[in-house]
Amino acid sequence: MTAEMASHAAKVPAPAQRYFDAIGVSTHGRSDHPVISMTFRPETGWRRYPIHKRVSMSVVRRLRADGVTHVQLRAAGHAADFSVAELMRGPAVPAIS
Repeated sequence: MTAEMASHAAKVPAPAQRYFDAIGVSTHGRSDHPVISMTFRPETGWRRYPIHKRVSMSVVRRLRADGVTHVQLRAAGHAADFSVAELMRGPAVPAIS
């Protein structure tokens, strides 16, 4: 994996970054990166995500391709629901290590 690929994986979608920044939760460090805790598909409803995967644009694109329309993200004990379409809008924000 190249350094460029590794840095891409660490980018938080802009809407999630703005939300967590607004409530005072830092998502700039590796340990505070938002993770996906639940996913929503219209045919099955909300389901726990089997692993707490760090959110990134590539993960969001993969979820959209799998039919997921909404996700719940957690960071530093706070949770927020986002539509996949909302997360796809705007640039990703690089994580600061």
